[in-house]
Amino acid sequence: MGKVEVKKAVTIVLKPSIKKMANKLAKQNKTSLSELLACCLLRAEQESDFVKECIAKGELTQVE
Repeated sequence: MGKVEVKKAVTIVLKPSIKKMANKLAKQNKTSLSELLACCLLRAEQESDFVKECIAKGELTQVE
């Protein structure tokens, strides 16, 4: 038998103003709040990896 992916719900607490802004942005992009948050988290992770890579190459310092 193959592995079955089990999706579990996760609770993310947002300030009301952030939730309102995120819902508006999701609506503008014709997507769900969940998809929007997932894309934002992925982008933040990719940027973090890029910054770490630049620091390792000596292109940036820790402060930058």
